[in-house]
Amino acid sequence: MTDPFAPGNPFAVSPNAAGAADAPDRVANPYAVPEAESGRARRPDAAGRRSRAGRWRAVVGWTLGLGLPLALALIMTAMLTIPTDQTPLGVDNPNPDGARALAQVLARNGVDVVDADSTAAAVALASGDTTLVIAGSSAVAEAQLELYGEADCGIVLIDPDAQLRQHLEEALPSERLAVFEDPDVFTNAGIVKSDNAATALRALGQHRRLVWNVARWEEEAASGGTWQLLPPWAPVVTVQLVIAAAGAALWRGRRMGRIVPDELPVTVPAAEVTVGLGGLYRRSRAQGHAAAALRAGTASRLGAALGLGPGATPATLVAEIARAAERSEHDVRDLLYGPAPSSAGRLTTLAGALDQLEKEVLQP
Repeated sequence: MTDPFAPGNPFAVSPNAAGAADAPDRVANPYAVPEAESGRARRPDAAGRRSRAGRWRAVVGWTLGLGLPLALALIMTAMLTIPTDQTPLGVDNPNPDGARALAQVLARNGVDVVDADSTAAAVALASGDTTLVIAGSSAVAEAQLELYGEADCGIVLIDPDAQLRQHLEEALPSERLAVFEDPDVFTNAGIVKSDNAATALRALGQHRRLVWNVARWEEEAASGGTWQLLPPWAPVVTVQLVIAAAGAALWRGRRMGRIVPDELPVTVPAAEVTVGLGGLYRRSRAQGHAAAALRAGTASRLGAALGLGPGATPATLVAEIARAAERSEHDVRDLLYGPAPSSAGRLTTLAGALDQLEKEVLQP
């Protein structure tokens, strides 16, 4: 028997080639396309593009989702930050001409210090176990003088305007009014001098509540009291609520996109629709509805042809059609507004009569 692996055998099979069927990965594929020449190596696939687009959208979404609220929070914080009061003799003024130190000492001793930024607010709070302080030498309007005179509590004037002092001395009993000409007794710089602290505490700490009002000119003091009672942060909170409502509307509101035409699956000729509708009327034996539709169509077409508007009355329509068709009005009225046919045959007769009437008017 000839050895298949003998060197001299022309049909010899290499031992490595004998196992080629069992090791297909070692056999070169003559139809293989080099990776460098394949389409996948020349351009990114669709999945890769979608992946990168998704990552980009995620980055933009996170940036907007975190950046916008942070920016809004910073803006709101800046708006809510109340600047330091610079008003002379103001209870929130830490400067030497302010009265913040006295207000803090009174608060630690159990006195409720209320800063009223308007005359109306001060008078509204000045009742019962209360002391009303009117600080400053600024002139006030006539309406403010009247309001101050209506206060139902003791009043302390600090460096008052001459007109205000005179008005209150005339309007109030002497035991309810105390006047201090020197404002340094109550300022941050002067309260630490001599016995100013004892004098200020004795004058202002007699009642459980102290309403502090810095005198200033107010044109509409009598009419603006209700709005002036609002706290100073009310406008800021209102703006914040408006922004939040607008953001919620943009977030949850319906987004209207472009108009997308809805293509019908089939196109049905008008004649077929008419035939189908007539078949429905016939099967349901609705001669009355069919007759009404025929009469309405005839009346509409003839009215438009004769120049009659949609507001024309039936009597006018009948008269014009009768004149154009040279028929009697009774005949036209019976065709257009007569009783409904009781059978399919009579409906057919009515349809023929209406068609003939149209021909007589439109084609004389």
